[in-house]
Parts: sequence; structure tokens; C-alpha cells
Amino acid sequence: MTAGPRPTPAGRRIARRTLLFLARLVLRARARPFTPPAGPCMVIAPHPDDETLGCGGLLSRQSRAGHAARVVFLTDGSASHRDTRRSIRPC
Repeated sequence: MTAGPRPTPAGRRIARRTLLFLARLVLRARARPFTPPAGPCMVIAPHPDDETLGCGGLLSRQSRAGHAARVVFLTDGSASHRDTRRSIRPC
């Protein structure tokens, strides 16, 4: 069983450009501006800094709009680095 002729480099470029064009077209058609909820919000993050990287814009918008924004951390992040000492203090 043969796979057929291999595409030329020019053919691959044309195919790649066509796929990129179609992907951009679909994304533009489906794109909608994000409107954050009017009211308080809560962000649940696995460990510190994840809320900043993942939801920093939302937290900033909520704060500027005068809405409460709370962050809940599930861990302190100490297990992510071997040299980090445990900093959990008993309540």
C-alpha cells in the first residue's frame, strides 16, 4: 500500500496558510468581548501566584468597578520546590 506522492514544500506552505486563514476566520466569527459579572467574585487558585497569572485582569476589573473580589488558595505552594521549608502554621 502506497501513501501517494509527497507534497512539495510549496504545497505544504499553501496548505498551512489556508488552515491558518480558516482558523482565524472561525475565531473572529466566534469571538465575543468578555463582560465580567456585576457583583462579587471568588477565584480559587491551587497556590499563590496562579491567581495573578490566570485571573489578574478579572480581579483588577472587579476592584476598579467597586465589587468585592476574594481569592482562595488551596495550598501554600511549598511542595512545588524541594528547598522550600514548610511555612504552614497551625491555627
